[in-house]
Amino acid sequence: MNVVTDAMYGIADIKFESYAAWGDPWAANCSVDDLSIIAPSGELPLGPLADIVTLCSGWVMAADLGDNTVKVVHAGDGIIQATYALPAAPADLDLDSDNNWLYVALDAAPGVVKIDLATGSVETIDVGTQVHAVAVGEGTTAFAIMQIGTAWFDRPIAILDGAINALVSQYDPSSSADGATLLRFDRVNDVLITGDAGFSPSSLVRYQFDGTTLTEDEYLFNAGSNGQDLAISPDGAHLAFACGAGNSTLYTVSDYDPLDLSNSGSNVWDVGAYPRSVDFNPSSTQLAASDGSNVMVFDVATHTQLHSHTPNLSNCSYSQLKGVRFSRGGSLVLSFSNCGFSGVSSKLFWTTP
Repeated sequence: MNVVTDAMYGIADIKFESYAAWGDPWAANCSVDDLSIIAPSGELPLGPLADIVTLCSGWVMAADLGDNTVKVVHAGDGIIQATYALPAAPADLDLDSDNNWLYVALDAAPGVVKIDLATGSVETIDVGTQVHAVAVGEGTTAFAIMQIGTAWFDRPIAILDGAINALVSQYDPSSSADGATLLRFDRVNDVLITGDAGFSPSSLVRYQFDGTTLTEDEYLFNAGSNGQDLAISPDGAHLAFACGAGNSTLYTVSDYDPLDLSNSGSNVWDVGAYPRSVDFNPSSTQLAASDGSNVMVFDVATHTQLHSHTPNLSNCSYSQLKGVRFSRGGSLVLSFSNCGFSGVSSKLFWTTP
């Protein structure tokens, strides 16, 4: 057995048998978790995080605000397999598992970074302004919400081509729909969904995408208050919009139809105060959610709660559990919280439903 000490994060006396047995961290298209290499639940101290993308078996891509990097780290022992330097602070992440690319929205620089996980190259796609969010589309297409000036209502959508690392076109939403900072693409139905973050009310907008052009298709003005996170099930049948005060009823998350945003009916996941983050598992049968302090897993069809986990946040002041994400194998749920008033560090948590 070997002992690994990571002085950077204060991790010591962590044992593992051999790295080769732990699987390939670059398996962006992996589909099975090896639970023999990670405890059923736990925590890992890291630098302050903007976002995470999960792989399999506890591997995570973490956007570190402390040193403006993306790190590939294993939650179980803190081993950092790779570090990618960014030109500015990261914001949102999204993984193109088909092309083995990771997109990084830059919060304080004019562009989107594309990391080629096969070659290790880091390229910046210049869009002329800072970017709030990124979402992978079909083929080599990706989308980004841009920020023009300082006004909250001037946020066009960039259409990017990762094959040539270029901004292909820009879509300017209608005046009622141009304040969104949350972004997800539904690959089953070829629609782009945007959501407001922090507004009351918070709106949802659906756009049709024909491969080159976006067309606004539906606008739902009041989808809840204080939008926080947005998720679309891989089968394209469900949309969850975490809002601090809830959607149709207090402190719940409505089960929206991505193709008919007005049709959520009475089906809700009862997260409780205050819905903070949501994600669907790869088979679209479970929803993971956070209320800021707990992680819950629900059955998508019946909307009943299946699992609850309360991470130890006692030594993480000003904590707010967010970034809830299933592993690509679907057997783990990971999340993180920044710690301290100014977010000088973070903790990565995981549980096995």
